[in-house]
Amino acid sequence: MKTTGKKRITVPYRWETQTIVITILCIVVLVGVWAVVVAVNSHAAGWLKWVLGIVCLGAIPVSAAYLPRSLSVADRKITLRRLVGRIDIPLDEVVVVRKIEPMMLDGSSRVFGSGGLFGYLGRFRNRRLGTYSMWITEQQNLLLVETVQRRWVFNCRRADEFIRIATEERGDS
Repeated sequence: MKTTGKKRITVPYRWETQTIVITILCIVVLVGVWAVVVAVNSHAAGWLKWVLGIVCLGAIPVSAAYLPRSLSVADRKITLRRLVGRIDIPLDEVVVVRKIEPMMLDGSSRVFGSGGLFGYLGRFRNRRLGTYSMWITEQQNLLLVETVQRRWVFNCRRADEFIRIATEERGDS
């Protein structure tokens, strides 16, 4: 029996210390590289200063735009809200929502995205999960959301409650 979409949960994202440290270090390195290049007084490489400035300094706001803010179940969909934009996964397409252990991410390689700057965000691949999208800022309290076509990994500090509400909303209760 399907429910009427009245159950809701929104869980804000929290950052673990490792994500904070990696983000600070990445920003310092990016700004530092650009500052060193600008400090080098070479007229021959004047265009290089601007290109590196755009790449180094541009990486920060572009990466920040994808930063996850909250994960919710409402209106028959799972929604990841990012600093800019969101990802909606209709519950009708969801096959499973379950907790996974951090070891399920072992051996993952980044296909496209961030490997620590503002979190682990983007497309990843490993032998256990295949290709998946990951949107985490801490490496515990992990959720796997699968549809027939895609897999997502999120973190959620209220995972049991989130899974229960998502399952009820899907009509699997």
